[in-house]
Amino acid sequence: MKISKMQNRVLIVEDDAIVATQLQRTLDKLDFNSVGPIATGEEAIEIALKEMPDCILMDIKLKGELSGIDVAERIHKIAEIPVIYLTAYADHETIERSKDRHTYGFLTKPVRDKELAAMIETAIYKSSTDRSLKHLNQLLRAIRSVDKLIISESIP
Repeated sequence: MKISKMQNRVLIVEDDAIVATQLQRTLDKLDFNSVGPIATGEEAIEIALKEMPDCILMDIKLKGELSGIDVAERIHKIAEIPVIYLTAYADHETIERSKDRHTYGFLTKPVRDKELAAMIETAIYKSSTDRSLKHLNQLLRAIRSVDKLIISESIP
């Protein structure tokens, strides 16, 4: 499945204005549509749920009370948007904290263009595949329920 980049919208959640601007330029150069940048967790939740981007680039350490991991968790409760975490500090504890939080990738700053493009494309593809698989599993469960009902009704 070939992903058409230009139709894909990527939300940038980054509190460092210089890094955010660089990410925006890089996304434009790579033919992704950028949304943002957003500097705080609260605003990121609001914009993500309003705009429903295809992917989110999420700085782990944000201005305000919420970390990027907290923000991603709150967004994921409502919408299954893939999140790629960005951090200047790739320490073991941070990586462990972000692992089970619906992570589709993890990049250290400064981010290289080719790595960013590959990570975004992979996250969007994997997220789409995950949603399809979830839908198919729901259908399978429904079919099994109907099958059990038919069997129970047909046994005298």
